[in-house]
Amino acid sequence: MNSMSQNIEIPSYIHRFKLNFSKRDQLISDILKDYSVCKNIEDLDFTERTTSFMRLFFGGSMPDYSGMDIVNEFMDSMFDAFEEYVKHYKLNVGSFNCFRIWYAIYEKGDQSFAHHHISTGNFSGVYFLKFNKEKHNPTFFSNLPPAPELINPLAICPELEEGDLVFFPSSINHGSFPNESDEVRICLAFDIVSSNVSKEMHKKVPDKFSFLQNV
Repeated sequence: MNSMSQNIEIPSYIHRFKLNFSKRDQLISDILKDYSVCKNIEDLDFTERTTSFMRLFFGGSMPDYSGMDIVNEFMDSMFDAFEEYVKHYKLNVGSFNCFRIWYAIYEKGDQSFAHHHISTGNFSGVYFLKFNKEKHNPTFFSNLPPAPELINPLAICPELEEGDLVFFPSSINHGSFPNESDEVRICLAFDIVSSNVSKEMHKKVPDKFSFLQNV
């Protein structure tokens, strides 16, 4: 892999990988089929939804997801990339595992308000499974506190492409601007917990962000 970095004073450990997952098309198909089933569950109201639909692959109150074999293969590839991530930043994370993983679907008008995952992970990530960079907004990152009613206008939006995998500390606020396209946007998101985490890394959200790419 060739790496390109932006030289900004304070590192934020936001890191992009190009993940060549061979079963991406099958995973998209499986997720869309599952989404269609979920839309027919009476307890779920899709009529006035403004945020993305999120569905945990394991755990939670939803019916079991039927395509876990491919999800597990993705997780193997994701963990390989995560090992490169911690090696690059010289992070002593100890042992680690995926605490939770889910898919998020953004139809037209759907968005994700600024939030963090500090209560459920040490590191988080997003895999851009179905993403048209000409029509869709990427995940944004913000150094301001999250607010349910606010999509942060001061956030940065790294340039991303379909098939990109981004890791970042779970303490960093992030979200997605509304999907203004009729084309659905799909991503996988996950939280990783580790036995040893640098307190310095999570002590404060940086004033500036650096964004490192491995492509």
